[in-house]
Amino acid sequence: MSATIQVRVDADIFEAAKSAGAVAGRSAAQQVGHWARIGREFERADLERGKPEPTLRADPATAALDAAVGPFYDTAGLSRWLGVSRQAIHKRIGKTLLAVHTEKNDILYPAFQFTEDGDTLPHLMDAARTLSTGLADEWSIAMWLNTPVDDLDGRSIVECLRAADGGAADVDAALAFARAEASRLARAAGR
Repeated sequence: MSATIQVRVDADIFEAAKSAGAVAGRSAAQQVGHWARIGREFERADLERGKPEPTLRADPATAALDAAVGPFYDTAGLSRWLGVSRQAIHKRIGKTLLAVHTEKNDILYPAFQFTEDGDTLPHLMDAARTLSTGLADEWSIAMWLNTPVDDLDGRSIVECLRAADGGAADVDAALAFARAEASRLARAAGR
């Protein structure tokens, strides 16, 4: 038996939850619950070895996207954690690292893409590159990677890849969904 807890949610976050939930076949409340669960997982993450704590940005204009995609690492924090230069981080963008740019052209790295060891989640960039054929911007790609969908049993692509733990079935399902969505989105956009 589960208890129901009432929580007040900012209107922008509620609207984002309605939109993301509609894609995933979930109600806004279920989507907010999903985002809260992801947040709790990050709070429980091991912060040893100087790993920076990811944060949500405090920008009211982009609060909905930040809540759906974040928390984030900045370049300085990621550089310290991984023990590499800023230039090395920037060279990985688009190849082995997913990044999003803010309105002020700051670069942020969604925390969902990393394993506890600081590696990028295996196959994540394969899915991101596939989605990029149907989606025009990095924020949309990050959102699609992190949105639960019915085709993946209510999980997101990220959740499937994280659950795969070397198993091909979850990886194949996540990548097949990314291909199908990229194709559908490209057709819808007339590409």
